[in-house]
Amino acid sequence: MLFLDGNTVALATSCTLNVSRNMDEASSKDDGSWRTVTPGDAQWDISADSLFSPDPEDKTSKQVAFPDLFAALVEGKELEAHFTVVDTPSSNGLPEGGWIPKAGGYKGKCYVNSSSISAAKGSSASSSFSFTGNGPLQADE
Repeated sequence: MLFLDGNTVALATSCTLNVSRNMDEASSKDDGSWRTVTPGDAQWDISADSLFSPDPEDKTSKQVAFPDLFAALVEGKELEAHFTVVDTPSSNGLPEGGWIPKAGGYKGKCYVNSSSISAAKGSSASSSFSFTGNGPLQADE
């Protein structure tokens, strides 16, 4: 589950964490026909999808909705992302007071770099967000 500044994305349906490292070219004529590389900068990003929510119904649930993330994108606000599982799993839906993150997973600072809303005929409206990591992504011990 994705937590942003301690809050979950309202009506989330999926989230993905991607981590990669650029490989810098280090080939010379001495390497023949084989490419040689050295590890370069590491980077990370997160994508999240949800049913469209103009506003969480329960203000005590610690959730963010499309307007909150759109505002963070427009303002260029840095967010604390925590990609982890919940400490309070429930088959009865959102628990009173919201989801609580379990220790573990990965944390880092990020920015919202894109958002979209889709509303196809005959289906629920959905929203998507992309976040770009700003600095290191660290294991949450």
